[in-house]
Amino acid sequence: MGGAPALDHILQKCLAKDPEERWQTAHDLAGELKWIVEDRAPSGPASAVAAAPTPGPAPAATRPWRGMAVAGGAALLVAAGALIGGWLRPQPVEPGAVRFQLAFPEDTAPAGGLGPGQGPGAPQLALSPDGRKLAFVAVDKGAKSSLWIRSLDSFSAQRLSGTEGAAFPFWSPDGQFVGFFADGKLKRIAFAGGSPLSICDAKSGQGGAWNRDGVIVFTPDFPPSPLYRVPAAGGVATPVTTLDTAGGEVLHSWPQFLPDGRHFLYLAGNAKDTGKSGIYAQALGSAERKLLLNTRVRAAYAPPGYLLFVREGTLLAQPLDEKALRVQGEPVSVAQDVAFVERFGRAAFHVSETGVLVYRTGRGGGANSQLAWYDRQGKLLQTAGEPGLYAQIALSPDEKRVAVQLVNSDRPGTDLWVLELASGIFSRLTFDPGWEMEPTWSPDSQRLVYTTSAPSGGGPSIAAALPRSDKQELREIVVASGASTVLYADDLTKFPDDWSRDGRFLVYHSGGQIVSLLPLTGERKPQILLDTPYRKDEFHFSPDGRWLAYSSVESGRNEIYIASLPSLTQKRQVSSGGGYQPLWRADGKELFFLSLDRKMMAAEVKTASAVIETGVPKALFQTDAGDNVAFNQYAVTGNGQRFLINGPVAKVAEPVSQINVVLNFAAQLRR
Repeated sequence: MGGAPALDHILQKCLAKDPEERWQTAHDLAGELKWIVEDRAPSGPASAVAAAPTPGPAPAATRPWRGMAVAGGAALLVAAGALIGGWLRPQPVEPGAVRFQLAFPEDTAPAGGLGPGQGPGAPQLALSPDGRKLAFVAVDKGAKSSLWIRSLDSFSAQRLSGTEGAAFPFWSPDGQFVGFFADGKLKRIAFAGGSPLSICDAKSGQGGAWNRDGVIVFTPDFPPSPLYRVPAAGGVATPVTTLDTAGGEVLHSWPQFLPDGRHFLYLAGNAKDTGKSGIYAQALGSAERKLLLNTRVRAAYAPPGYLLFVREGTLLAQPLDEKALRVQGEPVSVAQDVAFVERFGRAAFHVSETGVLVYRTGRGGGANSQLAWYDRQGKLLQTAGEPGLYAQIALSPDEKRVAVQLVNSDRPGTDLWVLELASGIFSRLTFDPGWEMEPTWSPDSQRLVYTTSAPSGGGPSIAAALPRSDKQELREIVVASGASTVLYADDLTKFPDDWSRDGRFLVYHSGGQIVSLLPLTGERKPQILLDTPYRKDEFHFSPDGRWLAYSSVESGRNEIYIASLPSLTQKRQVSSGGGYQPLWRADGKELFFLSLDRKMMAAEVKTASAVIETGVPKALFQTDAGDNVAFNQYAVTGNGQRFLINGPVAKVAEPVSQINVVLNFAAQLRR
């Protein structure tokens, strides 16, 4: 048939690579097909007969041939029409990514400051596995942080009662419960409401993950700490990873389970060699691990097989072979200007198992805390020093200097600095990698001891200068000259709390459980005062040296106690509604502490007799001090009339009060 070559020509034109060379409309294509059928009948005598006008029916001999030509052309027309119709018919389009924003509840703002879970780069967002509900932390006008739940199909969010001080939320696999950290505990609460359940101790938690077998993997404390596991129903937490302290590791944090529920990802922070900081994969019950990605910021697994991570504020997605445990291909940009704080490994994004992504914008890590003096009524008197990232503070007994733990801006960790209050001049005291913490003054205001996380050792030591030692050393440093001497060394992690007024003893705690008294003369053999399973912190000698004030969670929440020395057998609870960070007035007649909602509290104390007496604590004023129960956030003068508080900088930068939501974010990766 003569129509076949013409039809081939039409099909080739339909399938031309250049769109400009194809048929532009179905009408033009149909007309061309009709021309083939009607005007391209077989050549020869039959065509002449068919083309010539005849007064009657065509000869019988010509009718079958013409019928075959018409039928063949019609068949070609039908076949080509079906093919071309399918080509022209609109094809199903894969749904693209959908983006929108959610506002924080009225009269609240994103969590801020340096407390646990705070700062613009903190991962304070957690989507339920099905991507339908969002858990987040917000701060109210009273500077109180709480956990909130918002369904993405709702216009409002609900605050979960009993979650004050909440940080780092994460969901159960069935989406019925939310895990979080508060009051030195790992807790859980039903998203529908109810009372929280304490699972185990977690002094300064740094992220958690919950698998289908009811196992929670989490970081219980600030450096140094491996990951621990604990049953979601509660129980004893046991280590699941081991720090490579010889190689410089100081922290494992921000775990996340892979879909098989056995393997999990986590960030390993290395203070000695940042090239070894990165995302590792490991399985429950195994000591073997594999480095997936070199980074100093947390990452997350996202279905159907991507590793999401932040690099210089850009959220990237890179294909991940979850069976072989290796990344492949090149990373693709997902979102810009995602908030992160590299020194803490934090990044403000989360992704659900269904491909819903949430994140906050804005860079973290700037100066966001300020030291300031207040009177007993809470009136601001004056600021002290420049804004910075101050984790904790200690006022010298002569009230001339303040030792501060300052977060490094160029690398992970913290260093100690000393601020001269009269001149406002800061002087750096430590220069080493790792975390220098817990500055504690001598009674003469000339020396300091502190904790250092030594990359070459097994954890923090109480030290004041290097060289580092494999043993954990207690060192004394002369602030003016920098000269240091070893006070005591062993292989236990130690955190100094206070130096007795007569200069004879140092009290320190190990792991929040063992409390020891170290004589500073003679053999310097420590004496264990308490060894109990519940967490205790912030031990401070009374001015006469007969009593210790401290905080403890023995009742289930942080409360303030005073106990007799040296046996601690005579004990009295001072607070009734929770409290932390007790400090004495210089004459021993008053004890100050922070309530759980960060009010400055004062309680009268009578120690003249053998039995201690305390009055009902009174609230002096509402503070904006950080709510980290492990870090000293305030100091008080000897006469109890002025308070130096480490609080947020007012309006350094307006917080970003929206949460960005992306539905089907992976669609943009397949374009």
